[in-house]
Amino acid sequence: MSYFLSHKTPEFLLAELPIKDGSPNDDRLWVYCVKALSLIEFINLNQIKAHGLRLADEKTYKNERWGIAFVQNNCEYLGLDESEVIKNAWKFLTDYFDWEDKNIDESSTSTLN
Repeated sequence: MSYFLSHKTPEFLLAELPIKDGSPNDDRLWVYCVKALSLIEFINLNQIKAHGLRLADEKTYKNERWGIAFVQNNCEYLGLDESEVIKNAWKFLTDYFDWEDKNIDESSTSTLN
């Protein structure tokens, strides 16, 4: 029972397509903000053009330009500051990128994709 008492729901969830098929969709990346009930897409503008998406913001990470677009936005409905949600989601994503750079061996091959 103590597991359930100490269980903490994550603030953000990272999402990407699990099976890569060589299409432009392979590089799509989303962050779901649990508190804001909102889905944010992060588009690497160096690789993909943001056709048809209204970007809420743009950021740079290690010489890569990223567009940020709400796919589902419930911030206003929940009384949350949209720019604060974006700021925190961007921090979550860049922390993940940093972790990935330190912990994942690029020379290894995934058996999943």
